[in-house]
Amino acid sequence: MRKYLLFGLGLFSATVFGQVTLEHSYVSDGYNDNPKQFAFFTAGGLNYYTLDAASNQVKFYNASHVLWKTVNVNVGNYEIDGLYLASDGLFNADSKVEFILKSLQLEQPYESKMTLFNEDGTNLQEFGNFWYATAFKVSDSQFKLIVSEDHGSDNAFDVYGLPGTLSVLQQSILPATSFAYPNPSSNKINIGNPLLDGENGIIKVFAANGAKVMEQEVSAAQKTITLDISQLSKGTYIYKVNNHTNKFIKN
Repeated sequence: MRKYLLFGLGLFSATVFGQVTLEHSYVSDGYNDNPKQFAFFTAGGLNYYTLDAASNQVKFYNASHVLWKTVNVNVGNYEIDGLYLASDGLFNADSKVEFILKSLQLEQPYESKMTLFNEDGTNLQEFGNFWYATAFKVSDSQFKLIVSEDHGSDNAFDVYGLPGTLSVLQQSILPATSFAYPNPSSNKINIGNPLLDGENGIIKVFAANGAKVMEQEVSAAQKTITLDISQLSKGTYIYKVNNHTNKFIKN
């Protein structure tokens, strides 16, 4: 069992840094590969959470660090170990908070599983034996979910379409990563813009042999980057937007 201290908005005493004030300290079981996910936004504002593996509970706190919900989850012969993508808007249109919970089997073969719960503790969907969950914005109204393994030669992952929508604040917890769609494509490719507000950049497209075949200036104001790829040969291409990289297939 791993326990992690969580801090509100300050990491050091105000006696060390005058502008930084410790608001609150939490203790949580489990592991999160993305520290930002100890906090999340709903329509009501900022929230925090902790995990209690001994009691199979998830606890939600508001921006004032007041406990507003204790969620009892049934994970069977498993122990809760991590929480991902808590949101009241990503997975469906109701006002309840949903979240993906990772849990570990307590006996051999010590497998993991990922399950989508809501704030009532209702099991909404099982995703299987995976370790990580990440959501990405691919257009103004579309998001994708990837659940993936953390080891193994096959590097297996599943991709899901998500029905929900997120506010700008809620989107701030998502990694700045772009996806190309439709993929593969023969004429035009749309790329979710990973640039943050106010950023400018250049999208560069490279063939499999490393040759640059396309270049175009982009800005954060373009929610979607559209490229005309009709003149490209069939094959796999890599695109880069500043330091964000992904690929698409021309058919």
